[in-house]
Amino acid sequence: MPTDRLNVMPNRETSTASSQSLRDRCILITRPREQARELTDALRTRGARVLIMPTIKIVGPPTWIEIDRYIERLAEYDWIIFTSRNAVEYFCRRWSFDRPPLRPQLCAIGPATARALTARGLAAHLVPPSHTGEGVLAAFPERLDGVKILFPRGNLARDTVPEGLRQRGASVDEVIVYRTVMGDPPEPRILRSLEAGTVDVVVFTSSSTVENFVRLVGQSNIERWKDRFLVASIGPRTSQTIRQRGLTVHIEAPASTGSALVQALVTYFCRR
Repeated sequence: MPTDRLNVMPNRETSTASSQSLRDRCILITRPREQARELTDALRTRGARVLIMPTIKIVGPPTWIEIDRYIERLAEYDWIIFTSRNAVEYFCRRWSFDRPPLRPQLCAIGPATARALTARGLAAHLVPPSHTGEGVLAAFPERLDGVKILFPRGNLARDTVPEGLRQRGASVDEVIVYRTVMGDPPEPRILRSLEAGTVDVVVFTSSSTVENFVRLVGQSNIERWKDRFLVASIGPRTSQTIRQRGLTVHIEAPASTGSALVQALVTYFCRR
């Protein structure tokens, strides 16, 4: 397998050739099965054979008491910031839609998170151009004195957003609304495919998918098999974790979205 990394941008040539550009490529997705449908459909439409190995599970908090307390006080906040669609889903499980309209404005880190809000009858007032924690910070003013923000988060979410906002003077309340835990052991056929080198690309969509892939496959197996497949990453943070775990990033999406990741894969193979 090649060891060069390619940060790809779509162009007219690769777009017109993309309809079956992944034909017969075997692509392994490591996100939860229930969240892999859009990505799976997009890859299969382009001819790929898709395997799913859920390296993580998304579950609720041990108790909803703290979340319910914050929901009762929503009118106190100026903003609610969602940095994943999981945060939207689990937050909205506890918010009753027959209550008065929300006072806070809503920020979604990217289009998938914004769509999750839309699906629940809510509209994102702000979607930053760069779909990262740093992008969220860049979309807010440098001074936020007196601004009160609620940050529903996962147990593994970075502190970049809340700490950055506090440094600008904002009052930020954080509440864990979901947890990311390790997925079940992989199916034997998945391990056989990795060992045999019949998986062309392993796709990682978060740092936690990387960490748990290594744990579930085993570090010794990773060392033996890592040159038998390419690695695709949804963005810089995930790529950093991939490298820390001894793997090479061959493909990195130019934007942290599923559609950009698919296009990155298409462009890579169109150029080979």
